[in-house]
Amino acid sequence: MSTPGVASGIELPALVAKIHLDVATSVVPADIESITDAIGHAAPWLSEGESSEVVRRVLGRVGGLGEIEGLLHDDDVTDVLIDGPGEVVVERHGRLTPAGLVLDADGVSTLVEQLARIGNRRVDSRHPMADLSLPGGFRVNIAVAPVAVGGPFVSIRRFRTAVSDLTEVAGRSAGLIAEAVADRRNVLVSGATGAGKTTLLGAMVDRCGSFERLVVVEDVAELPASRHLVRLEAQPGDGEGRPATSIRELLRSALRMRPDRLVIGEVRGAEAVDLVHALGTGHRGSMATIHADGPASAMRRLELLCAAHETTDAALVRDQLRDVVDLVVHLERTPTGSRLVTAIGEVGAKGLRAVQGEVGQW
Repeated sequence: MSTPGVASGIELPALVAKIHLDVATSVVPADIESITDAIGHAAPWLSEGESSEVVRRVLGRVGGLGEIEGLLHDDDVTDVLIDGPGEVVVERHGRLTPAGLVLDADGVSTLVEQLARIGNRRVDSRHPMADLSLPGGFRVNIAVAPVAVGGPFVSIRRFRTAVSDLTEVAGRSAGLIAEAVADRRNVLVSGATGAGKTTLLGAMVDRCGSFERLVVVEDVAELPASRHLVRLEAQPGDGEGRPATSIRELLRSALRMRPDRLVIGEVRGAEAVDLVHALGTGHRGSMATIHADGPASAMRRLELLCAAHETTDAALVRDQLRDVVDLVVHLERTPTGSRLVTAIGEVGAKGLRAVQGEVGQW
């Protein structure tokens, strides 16, 4: 009897790669019956279950996202991590665990090609990194040689497409945050990767007045919303004459679109300067996220980003930030995978004042 994933000494990934190559080169027609017959000739000792698994994986490579397609249909999976050929790892309920799936080099390369095609991105040695989004609510990062040593590396994160209720996301802090949105205060949401910043931002956006015009600027469009939004998404250059469109360029364009509020998916570069200027010219009630480990860290990072791209005196930058940012809401991810608002700081002339939790000194 063959062990799971192995057929009489032949690993199933190798068999999948062989049959897929035959289908790709038209040696075998791309239909279930023909693929099943080809598997029967190549490995007649396979059980019916193993044969069906090979068929599923081959069809996935031909017309979808290969063997990982089933993982993306599992609502408990929040991340799919592929670190080159070998075991695929997933996150379920906040914990990383083996997915019970092994990809060979051909399977990983095919997956990268399929993802790049779906996301309309070029991924090769001259363009070794790419960010893209997939239908159904997934954000993908790809890194290939020469930057990916031992890769390719593929990271797929599920983001919420349905808007969460503010109370569900923010817990006991929901009332305070809802009041800040209603009062049109400028809010900065901070946290580490995967802390739930975008989810909270979506819940806040859903609390804005239906008559308000919100212009959203994102690196990759992923903000969940149940209302109409004017959405702008950054684009990379293709290396063949099409220039990149940066967050900063989009933000400048957004200011010409008569926004009532600006929503910036993530502040991480020169766009910080334009955002601060925009907040100081009447776009009250705007929102943005930033990677940081606390409210004070978030303000320092925003200050450093502005200083790095602005010749203004550092003291003036800090004074301006104190004028335009009203509230910093910080999220953390618990060991169980849940997200929690751990601190809220109010920004004023004297710096940060703790409204909830410890906010640090700034």
